[in-house]
Amino acid sequence: MTDDADHGSPPPPDAPPSGDPPPAEEGPEGMPTGGVQDVRMPDDERRPRLALILIPLVALAAVSVALAALGWSEATDANAELDDADEARRVAAEFGEAYLSFDTDDVEGATDRLLTLATETFADEFESTRAPSIEELFAAGDTVTRASVQDVFTGELDGDRTRALVVVDIDASGPEGEQRLVGLSFVLELVREDSTWLVDAVGPAPFPEVV
Repeated sequence: MTDDADHGSPPPPDAPPSGDPPPAEEGPEGMPTGGVQDVRMPDDERRPRLALILIPLVALAAVSVALAALGWSEATDANAELDDADEARRVAAEFGEAYLSFDTDDVEGATDRLLTLATETFADEFESTRAPSIEELFAAGDTVTRASVQDVFTGELDGDRTRALVVVDIDASGPEGEQRLVGLSFVLELVREDSTWLVDAVGPAPFPEVV
């Protein structure tokens, strides 16, 4: 038996040392790939201005509420519950699209459409704390954001309440160029009022626990 057979072939010159994970791929300016993708800007000087639109808008979607991990399910056993879950999922998808879709020319109209899918409690809180920030954000220029729903997962029904995890992509355009944010997720608390599902609260998606 030869020495090569005894000791194995040497690793390729560019291979990382045995036992070490390969280095993470990095995007522009050292940022890991994933998260924000498909960024198309005319030049580097125009990025900060458009980022000032997307970042605060996404921040408006978050609330300081700690949510436990949820057992997500896209179906239930009983036909009646299945119908209820389908309707709750439909409302969650419609809300998810409206929640982050605004146009400089019609911020008020976009807000009104959003609040038709919400409870009075949510509407009061949104109009008093978030709507003014959105109006200010879009008042400076010809800016449009469009959210497209990629997935909706509903939790088990608990009487007239349920939760839905919504995943959206956001496209933003304005005088400075275009930007795309993919895979943004958030949790909706839905309640049924007079046989109609409405959104009562919005919170951040739970992060997986590192063990």
